[in-house]
Amino acid sequence: PAVVTGLDAEAMVKGCRGLVVLAEELPAVLRAGRSGFDALAKAELVVVLDSFATATARSAHVVLPVAAFGETDGTPTSLDGRVHRVRECASPPGLARPGWQVLAELVTRFGLACTYPSIGDLHREMTGLVPLFAGIGEGQLDESWGALVSRPMKAPGVRLRKVDIGCRDPVEGPCVAVFDEAFDWGSDPSVAHAPTLCRDHVARRKLFPAGFVEMNKADADRLGVRPGSAV
Repeated sequence: PAVVTGLDAEAMVKGCRGLVVLAEELPAVLRAGRSGFDALAKAELVVVLDSFATATARSAHVVLPVAAFGETDGTPTSLDGRVHRVRECASPPGLARPGWQVLAELVTRFGLACTYPSIGDLHREMTGLVPLFAGIGEGQLDESWGALVSRPMKAPGVRLRKVDIGCRDPVEGPCVAVFDEAFDWGSDPSVAHAPTLCRDHVARRKLFPAGFVEMNKADADRLGVRPGSAV
């Protein structure tokens, strides 16, 4: 990894002559949203590796098909620092291959040595280069919900912690809400562009924006309360 801080996603789109986008929908990661496509249109070459016909893919010069989630092995890391292991449960259709294989071949064709026989080789290199991942045992990834590389402070229920970030874009927010050690996406507009987050079952405020009450089934039946009732 680079020893200095690099460009963020928005700066890459605005400042790079060429761009390779691996399975990412740019409106979801750019503060400028869809207006970021204006900058994208000025790039000399945009290559998108994706398994879906996203807006980003439709604006690219070249689109290469890659395997979707469930069609490849890997160890994704969530925003709260939890590392999961996912395994291929279906073969990619047609000529699609896992994104890391396609990316490695592109890098090799540009003259850089980039040969990885398996996803395990990628994971071993990652644990050797990034200290946070070095302490994860092989067995931890196959148990329960994976391993945390940065566990939040223990606190019951919902907690709000104010963070002094100076003068920033309001969209970044001064607070982070954590419920049962899971980020609460609430009505974050980026969720609309992120199918995985839309299916996040622990972001309870998104499903119950006015809050919710858990009740014994016998009491609920006696009072005539059904799921979804206002109480």
